[in-house]
Amino acid sequence: MKILIYSWSFAPAIGGMESLARVLAEEFCRLGHAVTVATETAGQSDQTYAIHRRPGALKLLGLARSADIIVSLPLSLPRLPALLAAGQPLVIAHPIRIAVSDQGDWRARLKLAIAGRLCGVVPSQYLARSFPGSIVIANPYDAATFNPGRRNGPAQRNGIVHVGRLIPGKGAHVLIEAFGRIAGSFVQERLTIIGDGPARPALEAEVARLGLRERVQFIDELPAVALAPLLAQARIMSVPTVDEEAFGIVALEGLASGCRMIVSDLGGLPEAVGDLALTHAPGDPADLARCLAAVLSGEVPPPPEAAIEAHLARFTPEAVANRYLELFKRLA
Repeated sequence: MKILIYSWSFAPAIGGMESLARVLAEEFCRLGHAVTVATETAGQSDQTYAIHRRPGALKLLGLARSADIIVSLPLSLPRLPALLAAGQPLVIAHPIRIAVSDQGDWRARLKLAIAGRLCGVVPSQYLARSFPGSIVIANPYDAATFNPGRRNGPAQRNGIVHVGRLIPGKGAHVLIEAFGRIAGSFVQERLTIIGDGPARPALEAEVARLGLRERVQFIDELPAVALAPLLAQARIMSVPTVDEEAFGIVALEGLASGCRMIVSDLGGLPEAVGDLALTHAPGDPADLARCLAAVLSGEVPPPPEAAIEAHLARFTPEAVANRYLELFKRLA
């Protein structure tokens, strides 16, 4: 099968949508399918499949016509005419909600209207409520990079880690305040915040105000191969999102890396971790501090390893790619 993946953003950019597109492309190739990627992201990346960066409309139309199936991440109004004109089956993978901010937000309203008429895939039951009639296929995590073979044993693990773009919606400020509440009781613990974004200066100022400069480390955004060893060393991963997440690939990466998971009880995050994580009220540093203390004190035992492996098996690249391929066969 010849598959065209149109991903608005792609490697070398880093993020959930980029990860989904890359992992699917690699797995489709591994399963014997011919994959082509088209993207608006400039740059270079070493891949075994063809990548067309910022193709013109006629070029994109040609790529779409030569494919047996087209996957678009997400729905792109400027690129949709070329993808539809090709006349091939088109699947829209919706990574987030399409929010209508006001009565004049015609683009969002148009996207919602179009989405209701096309085959849509969403990663969680939570997001499916925003796209009636869509098919739920969970996002995969990079099982080759984040896996049990890289994990350190419990005795070698220490510290709390947060991975995400440094914007208010990701909730790093909630984690810093929560860490400040338990820092005096767990004096050996350290917090590592990995990511970039406009909120970083404010977060660093808050760390300084709390007197935690020696115990909180900021690390710039990392590619998966550099991130994996750090997750393999961490005792806890916190995903304290205050804006609703559609799913949460980073939570799967932490779980696969052996981190004890603590996540906001919000959006699709609980679906990503199942019953293998502690959850806290979104935006509540006191509740998050309670969860941190429960893990660090040993009050809450870790979930069984067999349960973790059974859960992760649902989200491997092969399992997710095969779900997509089943859909493609029905549409072709």
